[in-house]
Amino acid sequence: MCPLKPTTTSRLELQAAILGTLWLCTIEKEHSVKVSRRICWSDSSTVINWINSDNRRYKPFVAHRITEILDSTRPTDWKWLPPNLNVETAEDTRNMDFSFKSRWYQGPQFLHQPEDD
Repeated sequence: MCPLKPTTTSRLELQAAILGTLWLCTIEKEHSVKVSRRICWSDSSTVINWINSDNRRYKPFVAHRITEILDSTRPTDWKWLPPNLNVETAEDTRNMDFSFKSRWYQGPQFLHQPEDD
């Protein structure tokens, strides 16, 4: 899904949000469990702002992708994740630890805390 021409980091993050949306839809469709609530995370504040914006006067690249995301999710489904809490940091990818106690296996610690925190 990465474009062949050079592009901005924000646009690549937007592509990642579309990929996450596609995965979310596929998982919901393939499982019989009824989903009552979903939370989509992005560490890009730009992408979160685009999704939550009422102003839809973006250039076509952004506008089409935001429309695609909002066809399957609601703005309230999207939350910002501080980059230091993201599992996929450059340091983690260099030192992948797939043990049962690793962040790759259990997810970030904040997911195990009450939602209000």
